[in-house]
Amino acid sequence: ETVFSKLYTNKNILPSDELIMDTAHFFRTSSIKYIKLYDSVIELLELLKKKGKKIYLLSNAQRIFTLYEMRLLGIEKYFDDILFSADYKMCKPDENFYNTLINKHNLNIKNSIMIGNDYICDIEGASNVGLDSLYLHSNLSPEIKGKLKSTYTIMDFDIAKIPELIIK
Repeated sequence: ETVFSKLYTNKNILPSDELIMDTAHFFRTSSIKYIKLYDSVIELLELLKKKGKKIYLLSNAQRIFTLYEMRLLGIEKYFDDILFSADYKMCKPDENFYNTLINKHNLNIKNSIMIGNDYICDIEGASNVGLDSLYLHSNLSPEIKGKLKSTYTIMDFDIAKIPELIIK
């Protein structure tokens, strides 16, 4: 929002919050080729909810783009809370960002797991605060350089394998 606001201000336009939001959404929808869920995502989210699990998202993405896309894909409703790094002025793998979520929801880290596709931001960050983790290698994962510190690993991005590893 700050970037779009500055762009308008640089052109001597005082934008409303609504104009900034509309501009951001227009920019995002114009700049992506397609958006879709990976296979088995809905099934996994529904299974976790059925088992009484809480689901939180700790994201380095921008709220203005990501929340809209989650609503479009119909998955926002599965999350008990969503924390966006820009809202907290910190991002993964910063331990403070992880601890913000842990403390906000009084999470027992021994009964919690971080699932992610970035071996540093997601997995190393989780390891640094004592969380178990599941590394899910995707087409967007950065190349792993060094030791992968995950508790569990799925290198073929088969989301359907997650329940057998983490649901007890």
